[in-house]
Amino acid sequence: MDSIIHTPRLKLTLLTAAPRSSQEFDWIHELRSDIQSSWWSLYGPSKTPEDTEKALQNILPVSRPEGKEKVHRFPYAVHKIAGNDESDQEQFIGLITLRTLSTSETKFPPRDKHGSTSTSLSLELAYMFLPRGWGRGYATESITAVLQECVRVPTAHWTPYEKVVVRAIVNDENEASQRVMEKCGMEEPEVIEFDGGRFFIAGKWRTRHRLFVYGREIVVG
Repeated sequence: MDSIIHTPRLKLTLLTAAPRSSQEFDWIHELRSDIQSSWWSLYGPSKTPEDTEKALQNILPVSRPEGKEKVHRFPYAVHKIAGNDESDQEQFIGLITLRTLSTSETKFPPRDKHGSTSTSLSLELAYMFLPRGWGRGYATESITAVLQECVRVPTAHWTPYEKVVVRAIVNDENEASQRVMEKCGMEEPEVIEFDGGRFFIAGKWRTRHRLFVYGREIVVG
């Protein structure tokens, strides 16, 4: 996957590290501590830098442990590029993540059927944007670019898998994200309903969940 992806209006930069006090950390902390940005997040907003550091542990690429399967993680920071106005600088607006799930994450709904197999690599897509990046099609533009990049890379990049399936989980009340998934070419979603856990999502505590699971096959060997 390319370290930088350009679209007509955006620049996507692959993050490889984000130590405290770095510019990259500041970007992610601003994003994750914003109440509106994290409105639909399962984990809610970061209240401290330590919360953001913990979140980054599941976002940033990691070295492949000896004897273990490769962990695929592609976190792209999204910037709006400068326009014709010279005073308009590049501006951080969001984050796109594409990653494999850990074994513990696929034990329970809604991800209990989302584990990779010997021939199929399962990746989960997620995104988060600051309010200044809402309503302008930036999410659709950046996600589409990442999915296209998955197609462009040599098939050998995904060895030993014969196919790659990208999935995204969207709350049934989150109509904006549902529209984004449709515009990005994701297939008709599977609807999953289940009881479990107690999470504060979109302003209220929830123990019953109704989710749309979107999928798209990206690579076929």
